[in-house]
Amino acid sequence: MWFLGSFTATCIIAIISLLFGNALLTVLYRSHPPRTLEIQICSLLVGTGTFTLLFGMASYLGFSGKFTGPTLLALALILTIYFSTKASFFRNKIDFYYYALPGLCIISALIFLQTLLFFHAFDPYSDAFVYLSVSDYLQQFPFLQPANPNPYKPMLAAVLLHQVTHLRMGANFFLAFVQSIMPVTRSYEIYPAVIAWGLMLNISAIYLACRWMICLPRFFALGAAILATFLLSPLYFAANTGFLPMLYASAFLTYLLSISAYYLRKNSLYPKNFFALWIQIALGLSFVISIYSELFPVAFLILSGAFLLKLIRTKEKLQWIMIGVAIFLMTGLFANIEIYRMPLALMIQLKALVGWNIPYSIAQFWEAAIGIMPMQDLPDTPLYGIGTRTYTAIAITFGLIFLLGLSNFVRKRFLRDPIWVLSILLYTLMFICFALFFKNPWLPEHLGQTWNMFKITNWAYPVVLIGIVLGIYTLPKRKYILTILVIIGSILSLKAHYMAAEAATVGIRSSTYSDYPFEAYTQLAEMIKNSQKTSLAELQPNSNSPELGRYTRNRQLLAYFLYPYPVASDWRTDGTIGSNMSHPDMTHSDLSIKNNQLILVLQPRSPDMPITAILPGGWYIKKD
Repeated sequence: MWFLGSFTATCIIAIISLLFGNALLTVLYRSHPPRTLEIQICSLLVGTGTFTLLFGMASYLGFSGKFTGPTLLALALILTIYFSTKASFFRNKIDFYYYALPGLCIISALIFLQTLLFFHAFDPYSDAFVYLSVSDYLQQFPFLQPANPNPYKPMLAAVLLHQVTHLRMGANFFLAFVQSIMPVTRSYEIYPAVIAWGLMLNISAIYLACRWMICLPRFFALGAAILATFLLSPLYFAANTGFLPMLYASAFLTYLLSISAYYLRKNSLYPKNFFALWIQIALGLSFVISIYSELFPVAFLILSGAFLLKLIRTKEKLQWIMIGVAIFLMTGLFANIEIYRMPLALMIQLKALVGWNIPYSIAQFWEAAIGIMPMQDLPDTPLYGIGTRTYTAIAITFGLIFLLGLSNFVRKRFLRDPIWVLSILLYTLMFICFALFFKNPWLPEHLGQTWNMFKITNWAYPVVLIGIVLGIYTLPKRKYILTILVIIGSILSLKAHYMAAEAATVGIRSSTYSDYPFEAYTQLAEMIKNSQKTSLAELQPNSNSPELGRYTRNRQLLAYFLYPYPVASDWRTDGTIGSNMSHPDMTHSDLSIKNNQLILVLQPRSPDMPITAILPGGWYIKKD
């Protein structure tokens, strides 16, 4: 069963990341690291990120995933056995918080994986097609081996896209790593587990941020983690929409800011385990660069601002400058070739138009940032069972509480702990900039680059959430208020997540005319591959089909399942595939293979179109 298999795989990822991370921190601390919950969270993130970096290094050196993944896993197990003991991972005395947070992480994974339990699918009609294609390619080839989608391998266009535009590869490397060590043949089988693990990392990182970035007590840090687990927040938007790199980047940026705040708070230049902290900061920067290079300028500006404030307040300016230089040199070492690829990618992305128009008001952007705005697929549906006025009242209340927490923190602790405030300030300035100084590219007569504004609200979610909890912490009867908020939010969110999962999968279920859409694609691919009479499949749209809006994604996914079987089509309307092929208009009349081609047409067919067979997945075979 896909649901149980994905949940099991998620748990396996968690275990190996924890063990490997603990072993790495043991090396850094030159002894067993402190057995606190915060250190265990660092182990999860360091383990996951290091797997990503090492797999990427091996791929750049010319090794395939089938070799690299098992080799990395074996090395990780050897390192774990050598450096770690059972006492490194578990407390002898039961601690409520020590076990409550893993419980929340498991719940967040189950909330996402319900899409497999109830709808037998996730949403691949998204950027997921690109990540699935790259992961499959990396199993057999190193990343730097040029992919050639011409003329009949359209799936490889997604790989070529990353090679030509230098897009960040970290999330693809981690997906490929997990695929290489699991008993699966295609990346789509393991993709939901990797998404679920990204959610678990974010829940853990938010707890860590509460503890180390703004020094909240554990009760309130756990409250923030509960809200992040249950509310239909930007984290779940990224999970349901196939934004794999952004999901992982959110966790790693939160970790980076938290570990940096923890170090800068120290009164000494060289506190206990200072070298381990330096390396963790450098690793955090490397993770961000590898996973989501767009966020590196954000991380750099925030940390630079905090560093400058530290220089202003200290007498040991030269020493601090040397520490900063050392951290960035280590970042260059860990991030390796991604340092070279990052500026090239950023220059291309600054010129590219991506995303879509987000018709939100300023108030709705705020609602999205705090996790109560309905998903794009259900803009008029009251997901939490409440009306528009209630949404507005909640948004205003949370806004006031957030401002209360922010004002108190600025007044009392800003100079000592500037990172959280600088994060809020930078995100606010970025949002204002795109709202006031950029036109809407989809509606040129309107002001505001709404897609970038929406992305900023997604990036800012962790620091906004902990700011709301910080505001609650300043109120009288704060524990009761947080408890009531957590209970109400958790209850109202259960149905909302089910509705969001249904909305995320309606496209693939309706396009394939199947309640088991991935099985439909698999059956169709096997039928075509096993046909003795065909040597090529051509995919054609039906001009009378009401499904033309989904045809591009449907066709992409069929090309993915058919790989390496030859596939031809007119890809000129497909920005992902067509822009990376020499002849995107290749059709059956242009082929060197003149005989035995199979022409597939997306249903519903027109009455005058002769057919020879009805196939799974909403396709028909057309007679020549």
